[in-house]
Amino acid sequence: MNIGIITSSYPSGPEDALQAPFTKGLIDCLTAAGHNVFILTHQTVDSPKNVFTATQVMWFPWRRTSGRLADLSFNSISALLSSASLFFCGAKACKKLHQEQSIDLFLCLWAVPAGGYMTLARYLWHLKVPFMVWCLGSDIHKFKSFFATRWLLRLILRSSVANFADGIELGKDVASISSKPCGYLSTMRDFGTYQNDLSKPTPYTFLYIGRHSKVKGTDTLIEAFIQLCKDERLNDLKLVLTGSGPLTPELKDLVSKNNLEHRVSFKGIVSDSELIECYRHCHCMVIPSRNESLPLVFGEALQAGLAMIVSDVGDMGHLGTTYHVATVIAPDSPDLLTQAMKNTYLNPMPVPEKNRHQLLERLSFKNSMQKLLIDIENLT
Repeated sequence: MNIGIITSSYPSGPEDALQAPFTKGLIDCLTAAGHNVFILTHQTVDSPKNVFTATQVMWFPWRRTSGRLADLSFNSISALLSSASLFFCGAKACKKLHQEQSIDLFLCLWAVPAGGYMTLARYLWHLKVPFMVWCLGSDIHKFKSFFATRWLLRLILRSSVANFADGIELGKDVASISSKPCGYLSTMRDFGTYQNDLSKPTPYTFLYIGRHSKVKGTDTLIEAFIQLCKDERLNDLKLVLTGSGPLTPELKDLVSKNNLEHRVSFKGIVSDSELIECYRHCHCMVIPSRNESLPLVFGEALQAGLAMIVSDVGDMGHLGTTYHVATVIAPDSPDLLTQAMKNTYLNPMPVPEKNRHQLLERLSFKNSMQKLLIDIENLT
């Protein structure tokens, strides 16, 4: 079968290779099952380079705008024109890829914008190729609360032959919007399994991996750590942050004003090998998101055997509590986060190995891919 993967999360070059890291696993799984895979994605740079050379990629041009696609708003004429261009050019590219490669099935990552391309192509050019939609979370959370955008989501999700979500609670949202079943597909990549080592050398180090933004709660973490450092008994704690984002300058300035540069390390964008070193040398992962489904770092920290402190949003609260693999706190609460970090440091507890492996099995990307392959086979 010729399968077209439509995604807004495909690397434009080696320096961008960490974007949606499970995409390569998806491609490898489909290819190993005998399918021919083609990628369709929007152009983000003038001369994109294919990172996964075994796969053919079609980059389509559009009225590009600065910043991340996920941050694209509709509060200006320019943004509206860029959005309209993205959807129209994406729909036209779906038609073109189908004509050139005889695509039998499209897999849309994610509902918006990828599912929107296919839905528009069905109405404009009567493109009848079946498509599946895989929802990531941000595509649903951003648009589900407003009548017009919720109607758009419903149209997309009801036009697909199957819907999936990368979170359990997210799947319930998708099913509610579409009035049709939604399966679970994990986005947790295999990052290796490490034994939790509570004898790691001091200082005790908290780890944050992700974008520095309000929705990710990075500001809450910095505020909590500043409060934590005011306790003179806790003078050997450190915080490591990877990634970057709109809050980075503000957060660095806040750290500087509190004279904590020696205890807070901003690593920036890191490679996979550097990320593994972070997991090996840190003690506790903090995921302070205000809104989330089930982030990749939850699964990676679970594989690394790290202690975790997570916000009670999406699936993290339920899974963390049920399997006893994380301390769960209310989101957007620096005081509660400060106390949780203090407790985790003063009373370090190993993650229960049996529980950890049970949850890893439940969230297994490999198992999810086997379910996806069965659903694809059922279409033929």
